[in-house]
Amino acid sequence: MVFLIPAVALSIGLAAGWISLQMGKWIVAAALALLLVGGILWMLVEQEAATGLDGLTYAVIWFLMLAPALLGLGVGSIIGHLRRQWRTLAEAT
Repeated sequence: MVFLIPAVALSIGLAAGWISLQMGKWIVAAALALLLVGGILWMLVEQEAATGLDGLTYAVIWFLMLAPALLGLGVGSIIGHLRRQWRTLAEAT
């Protein structure tokens, strides 16, 4: 389960980034990235405010769910952008 949750989060971020930039909707990928960064920052603030081991829940959420999704979104966005560029290059020739 510890490996499944980050893998699913990474896959969802990868698919979202790839699809949005493949279609040319970079604003969607940017909004998702800002949303994920905001979630990570919120979890860090809540983690610092919690006492004892209560902050561990917030660390697990951002470390196992939000960070892999952000990584997947970035990689998927790069792949989607490159595929779109290659497709337009192939159509031009």
